Amino acid sequence: MQQVGWPQAFFGALSFYTLLLPMQPKWLPITLGIMCMGLFWLLHGKFKEKLSALGKNWAAGLLFAYYFVVLLGLFYTQNPSKAEQELLSKIPLLAWPIMLSSSLGLRIEHLKKLILLFIYATTLAVVLAFLQSAVSYLAFPHSTVFYFSNFSFYKFIPPHYLGLYVNFAYGMLLIGWLQFPAWAPKKRYTISMLTILTMALLFISVRMQFLVFIGINIWAAFQYLKSKGFKLQAFLGISTLLVVFGALALSFKGSRARLVDAYHELKSINQPVDNKQTNPRFYLWPAAAEVIRDHFWLGTGAGSEKKYLNQKLEDSKALFWDGTKTYLLYEKGYNYHNSFLQHFAAQGVVGFGVFTALFLVPFYKARNHPLRSWAFLFLVISALSFLTESMLQRQAGVLFFSFFWCLFFVAPFSVSRSN
Repeated sequence: MQQVGWPQAFFGALSFYTLLLPMQPKWLPITLGIMCMGLFWLLHGKFKEKLSALGKNWAAGLLFAYYFVVLLGLFYTQNPSKAEQELLSKIPLLAWPIMLSSSLGLRIEHLKKLILLFIYATTLAVVLAFLQSAVSYLAFPHSTVFYFSNFSFYKFIPPHYLGLYVNFAYGMLLIGWLQFPAWAPKKRYTISMLTILTMALLFISVRMQFLVFIGINIWAAFQYLKSKGFKLQAFLGISTLLVVFGALALSFKGSRARLVDAYHELKSINQPVDNKQTNPRFYLWPAAAEVIRDHFWLGTGAGSEKKYLNQKLEDSKALFWDGTKTYLLYEKGYNYHNSFLQHFAAQGVVGFGVFTALFLVPFYKARNHPLRSWAFLFLVISALSFLTESMLQRQAGVLFFSFFWCLFFVAPFSVSRSN
């Protein structure tokens, strides 16, 4: 009973969490998945074995080091309440490694099933988003209801996070289909889901995720051609896909407007051109560099880094337009829009080093991962997304990153003979 029942219980809790992750409905909290996993973990017992497994797990230790550095910032922050809130929001970065480092009996097949479940759940989430936008269009017949924040109607998942989820699901499905044909759904279903996820990215219209999408397809094509030998048909296929994606992005009103904005922002980096302003990040990042320079060794402390950033922005006289009125940057209370800069500012050089290690060390270790292409892709997609957004400042980012990081690098999934 114990040999069979507990892995099934663990997998059930993980499946519940995975299914809710792309939607996170308020009426059915996703954190129930963590609670159920914790309950099964406690009932399972064998704490001496679990403690031993935890102590030998390098990945769990790396996450503990990250959380410890954030915790230290609580003692010298100027915003203790914000620091406490941040520590609470990042508890999954402690809970998942504790539970998954010692959840023995799970196999690589379980990880593959969880990935597939996430793909199905994300596809369903965007289909529901399309339907919600269509309903909104009936009440307010304007194309804006299909784009960006209006498309991502999920309360806890802003567009940048939904775009990350969709790209991750797309990349996992595409690479899985090429590398594990028996794992993927039937060809027509796989192509249908890839098409739905691609269309969703166009309507979500997050520009960094456009670049990530292009990178995923180029990398998948390279991996396929490398394993199969150069095939003109495959090369032409991926080239055609990228051309079609670009054409569609320029055809749809919302995504075209986002790309045109990007063009004007690049032209106006040094000074406004044609009365167009550049992206706020070109002011945020230099101000972030000043905060880092002033607090290089220890940082500002958890929760205080935004305050120091916006103090620097008070010197900026650049005016921006929010759709209704002009504003100065400090008036919006911006965060750093870059996870690496934000961690450097908050926790100093040591905190930055530990945070960066969350990407570099697993990247090195993943060379021997049984699903290394998926593991590499997760790290790359996450790192690129973190370059333009402070992704761990919201629940949607913490829940996604902590879960899949631990699935790939903490959980001791065993490889069955069938693999």
